[in-house]
Amino acid sequence: MGGKRLTLSNQILIGVGLGLFLGLFFGERMAFLHVVGTIYIKLLQVTVLPYIIVSLTGSLGKLTLEQASVMARRVSIIFLILWVLTLLSVVLSVFSFPNIETASFFSSSMIPSTKEPDYLALYIPFNPFFSLAQNLVPAVVIFCILMGTALITVEKKELIIEPLDVASKGLLRITNFFVKLTPIGLFAIAASAAGTMYVEDIKQLQVYILLYIALSLVFTFWILPALVSTFTRVPYVKIFEYFKDALVMAFFTGSVFVVLPLITEKATEIIKRFVTEDQDTQNAVEVIAPASFNFPGSGKLLLLLFIPFAGWMTNTDIGPGRFIELASLGFFTFFGSVNVAIPWLLDFFRIPADIFDLFMMSGIINSRFSTLASAMFTIVVSIAGACAMTSNLRLSLPRLVRYVVTSILGCIGVILVMGLIFRFVVNIKYEKHDIAMEMSLQLKDGVAAKVYDHQPPPLPRPPSNVPLTTAIKERGVIRIGYPLEDKMPFSYHNKKGELVGLSIDLAYQLAKDMGVGLELVPIDDRHLAEELNSAKVDVVMGHNLIIPETALRLNFTQPFMYETMALVMEDYKRSLFQDMNDLREKAVVLAVPDIPYYKNMMKDLFPKARLRPIGSVKDFFLGRYKDADAMVYTAEGGAFMTLIYPRYSVVVPRGLNIRLPLAFPVRMGGQSLARFMDAWIAMKTHDGTLDRLVSYWIKGENAKPKRPRWCIARDLLHIID
Repeated sequence: MGGKRLTLSNQILIGVGLGLFLGLFFGERMAFLHVVGTIYIKLLQVTVLPYIIVSLTGSLGKLTLEQASVMARRVSIIFLILWVLTLLSVVLSVFSFPNIETASFFSSSMIPSTKEPDYLALYIPFNPFFSLAQNLVPAVVIFCILMGTALITVEKKELIIEPLDVASKGLLRITNFFVKLTPIGLFAIAASAAGTMYVEDIKQLQVYILLYIALSLVFTFWILPALVSTFTRVPYVKIFEYFKDALVMAFFTGSVFVVLPLITEKATEIIKRFVTEDQDTQNAVEVIAPASFNFPGSGKLLLLLFIPFAGWMTNTDIGPGRFIELASLGFFTFFGSVNVAIPWLLDFFRIPADIFDLFMMSGIINSRFSTLASAMFTIVVSIAGACAMTSNLRLSLPRLVRYVVTSILGCIGVILVMGLIFRFVVNIKYEKHDIAMEMSLQLKDGVAAKVYDHQPPPLPRPPSNVPLTTAIKERGVIRIGYPLEDKMPFSYHNKKGELVGLSIDLAYQLAKDMGVGLELVPIDDRHLAEELNSAKVDVVMGHNLIIPETALRLNFTQPFMYETMALVMEDYKRSLFQDMNDLREKAVVLAVPDIPYYKNMMKDLFPKARLRPIGSVKDFFLGRYKDADAMVYTAEGGAFMTLIYPRYSVVVPRGLNIRLPLAFPVRMGGQSLARFMDAWIAMKTHDGTLDRLVSYWIKGENAKPKRPRWCIARDLLHIID
């Protein structure tokens, strides 16, 4: 006698469990499975937009004019109340996040797109094919609603409704096939995550998981069923008595769709017993239950909480001024798959996209509670909606006010309690400062080098007919200047007192490629031209922006990289510096380098600002320019500095699109060295050296020294190296 086949839910649990075990057992050797997990995620997205089109259009098109009218006037109010309460709880939950020190390396997501968001294209499907091609989910959803509504009164609409139903079933088959791969996909995600993620990497994730679980339980056991008991004659306790099996099945299978028939059956029974035996009311359930399945429920919308959480985690500003954007965009994008919506929203709010992996990891737990809340949402809409369509609601303004107020107060209470838990129980230690100060040179091997902390005697000047490159080869050493004041992350002293940074790495590489030794000498940037032209060094490799004043007195190589102009300010002020149009009208105080070129540029960019010339970037971060609201700096350098001083933030205002060239100044008479370095920079660009250094020093990739991840096979059993 054959055994029972495992349910999908059990297969998923086994897959996740096996993945976690193998990840803990073999550690980093499971990292290769990340590709399998990525393939699984992309497969889940294959049918999303097509299914929205055929399912949403077909569901609305099936309705009669009377049904549609009643749904629009009555049932929509129920949807609206629940959606507003859910979205409100999401935006209010932001205030529960604990105040922690946080900062991040530079990411391209910090730079706003040069093209401003086109909200008309985002919401108005003026060209549905363009909306589909650009993945503009809100516009696609609105087009489907318009098309489905138009079909309601079209004669012979069955001719198109039937093909839409067939297409919907076909797409569901594809989706179901991919869903069958869930145990494999989640196995791969769990194995690669458990094998490569460190405990400290997921400490902050507990804030999102705990808050989501708390809110989903409040919606499942109070806000949603309370709506039914408030506006119908169905007792609160009876909802759980009738739908206990459906809720349990939904929780363990992770699917509302599979319990839709059971929800429809039990909703009909509960209406018949407690509301009315009228057949029209019972029939209304059969329309509303499957139709509501195409709309985002509370469980799904609560997942929108991940966006403000990701912003909090990465120190990206999603303040109260952007709550309306978050709610409206989140609502429309969640008509489709969250696996499409979340990456799109992360990109829209300029949050590093790689944080999506954390969302997928959290889904192993949160998806169960999401399904539980979504199942209750479908139950509530089915019962209350059917009663609304047949005028069986107990409508009362005092009841409505009491329900809304108690629901909001309940959410606020949960958020306050979770906020206290996060502040006094959850311990999140800030570690980015240590990471930045422990970074080390990548290219120093094979170079005989001497680092001076003072200036040695000037170099002998070669005869006028001897090129500087020849003189360097003959003396066997190139003398390179570095800034006297640390210029992170280009030239600075790390925790061990070593001179490190992107430019210092390049200095070692230059000496290696020229086949000479290296001497590194401190240079005062305030007297750069004088010190360089006095032959104290051959070239300066620090953090030198090309400006007219120095370009007239020195030779510059071609730029080796470009930085992005930005503003740096204390965290609590960052919402004031988001848009250039606003900043041009504000009388803010801006700290700027005491250089005529930049002061003149700032006068043009910020005509109403008062400029505060400063000589030291570090002094600004130490709070010695208290009268300055913000400092003009670069996003790349500023982001690194915020790792050391995490109470500061970097903002690239929308509309500020200025790129600043970084180059190496060479002393006058050193044209041969400048020409050589131009060719050398081109070589280092094309062979990938510069990209690798930028990834390490600017973007922080592998900045934390990789130590072997603890695993059972190596650290307990000693069966692998």
